[in-house]
Amino acid sequence: MMEIYRALVDELEAAERAIAAATADRAEVIDRLRRCSEQMAAVDPHDDTDSHGWDAKTRAERELLFELVGLLRVPENTARNLLSESRFLVNELPATIAALHEGEISYQHARVIVDNSSSVPAEALAAFEDALLGPAKELTVAQFKRVANRQREKAHPVSITERHEKAVEERAVWLEPADDGMAVVGARLAAEVAHAIYDRLTHIGLGQPKGAGSGGDGNGGRGGDDGSSGSGSGSGSGEGSGSGEGRSASDERSLSQKRADAFADLLLTGDTCAATLEGAAGQRPDVGHGIRPRVLVTVPVMTLLGRSDEPANLEGYGPIDADTARELAAHAPSFSRILVHPVTSAVLDYDRTTYAVPSDLRTVLRVRDETCRAIGCNRSVENCDADHTDDWALGGATALTNLAMLCQTHHRVKTHTRVRMRSLPNGDIEWTAPSGRVYTTHPAAVISGVKTV
Repeated sequence: MMEIYRALVDELEAAERAIAAATADRAEVIDRLRRCSEQMAAVDPHDDTDSHGWDAKTRAERELLFELVGLLRVPENTARNLLSESRFLVNELPATIAALHEGEISYQHARVIVDNSSSVPAEALAAFEDALLGPAKELTVAQFKRVANRQREKAHPVSITERHEKAVEERAVWLEPADDGMAVVGARLAAEVAHAIYDRLTHIGLGQPKGAGSGGDGNGGRGGDDGSSGSGSGSGSGEGSGSGEGRSASDERSLSQKRADAFADLLLTGDTCAATLEGAAGQRPDVGHGIRPRVLVTVPVMTLLGRSDEPANLEGYGPIDADTARELAAHAPSFSRILVHPVTSAVLDYDRTTYAVPSDLRTVLRVRDETCRAIGCNRSVENCDADHTDDWALGGATALTNLAMLCQTHHRVKTHTRVRMRSLPNGDIEWTAPSGRVYTTHPAAVISGVKTV
């Protein structure tokens, strides 16, 4: 059996080397594709920049990004990063891509080298790359990041103060859907701000009443992916003072749960009063408190009446449980007639009687599409235009079957590049890229039981 075990380990190593070599091939192909796109842009006969602000080079870049998104099934930012990484890796880091071809490092290690090398002066780049390749072949990605960051500090010509000021300009907040009716809100902030926020949430949690029981939250903060400790102050089985957080009949939440509740209440209502409230079985009775009507929740009628537990649909996320939907509905100041039920009478086809999209039709579009309908785009419909697939000026109708929500960037891609868009009767949209490949996007929700006239 030991011979079989060793043979399988060898197979695994060979598979990992093949994966690394394939990512090196991908980087080289992507960079050749970029150069080909730039060459085509250089001989583009169409020069109508004044009408929309996009020159031939910009149009070529947008077309290439669109192609990569459809072909690789990745978000646009990922495609843009792949273009940038491939260009730098192929043209500036010959030893790194050679090691990738040989399977000596993974693409994740190569990305760390690219990220840390991009700001190193050209005259120091070769020595910097050489200093990193040794550790890259021995360490995990998390361990290697720390080594690379320290090496970058030594070689970087700009002070950390100047770099921090620039990094702060890139602060951001993002939302990621998770399973089981959950989602993750992330933020990139200055380190001192992020630690202060986490510290405040911890103190709010610790300030809640404690029971006399034993057993703590056990987190000690969020740990790193290499097993390193996180930013909390706890140790062992306790948190905070290390004595463990007790649980009582009145408040059975862990410290992590209290942090999360305080985080939500501060952002939704500006205070933490709701974070102290507990209902039966640990359920918070104020769910939805502070949520404004800009959020659309589509609730089946029978669910709303308590006669069914069919999930509702939260705009931009997907299914949520029936109890949460009913709680949200109880606090809603008003309702839109977008019910999954035959009693609705929204008009979905105005034919040629109007160019502007009426409010009821726009609301149905918002529920149906939820995000921009371009491939790979997750921009919320709140930041999108209701666009006529077939231009109204050329005979297109103001109808559900000829409308789709597009963000401003993809509206311009559809109008000013060789990317073509076609709406299908079932709500699907076919996008044809410059290569001739066709990519299809599907509506987020099927609008059933509606009346078209």
